[in-house]
Amino acid sequence: MSTDGGSSFKEFTTNNNSLTVNGVTLTLLSTNTSTDLANIQTQTDPAKALDTIKNFVQNYNDLLNTFGSKVKEEKYRDYQPK
Repeated sequence: MSTDGGSSFKEFTTNNNSLTVNGVTLTLLSTNTSTDLANIQTQTDPAKALDTIKNFVQNYNDLLNTFGSKVKEEKYRDYQPK
């Protein structure tokens, strides 16, 4: 397997049909009995990464607003617990 675009190749072995290379887990569905090389390509999804970050920031801001509203709540100093 080449992990750098084809200039060098590494051999990987596994006892099952899953293999993790550079943080990417491959689940192999069948064997390749020919001498032809199998080509596996991966790509990133920057739009999904950006959406995930935006969602995290929105949830974080909502949490801070909730905390802020609780801190600013009117306190009932005259209330005596029983």
